[in-house]
Amino acid sequence: MHAIVENTEHSDFVYLRELLMSTCLHDLVETTHNVHYHRHRGDALRKLGRPVSILECDDTYDSQIEGTKAQNKQEMERREEEIRQMFVQKVKEKEIALREREEQLNAKKAELMAELEQARLQLEAEHREVEELVTLSRSGTLNKSSSKLFKAPK
Repeated sequence: MHAIVENTEHSDFVYLRELLMSTCLHDLVETTHNVHYHRHRGDALRKLGRPVSILECDDTYDSQIEGTKAQNKQEMERREEEIRQMFVQKVKEKEIALREREEQLNAKKAELMAELEQARLQLEAEHREVEELVTLSRSGTLNKSSSKLFKAPK
């Protein structure tokens, strides 16, 4: 006697076949799309001259990502160090320029203070002479020929 496989009263083969077909077909579609299609597409693009890119479906995806991350980290560290060195150099240059400017200002200050002191001494001398003249004029002994005030400047 022969068993009729398609008869659901006699066999569960129909249900098993539908379950396996739906599960396996779904896995086949996912594998085809995620692996085979992307690999084929990547190969076709590389043949057209496009550089190698990192795709999630590649077998070496994880190692490529880690390598790229390491390269990027090294590049960033190198750039940070360059920027840090440039900053330090600019700070040193600015400090030198500020020191030079401070020295110039201190020299100018010393020069102006010397001029001010000289003017103060001259003013004090002239003030004493005026006081002397006032005293002499009050006493009536003012002599025009002896006073520096009445002499012509040289």
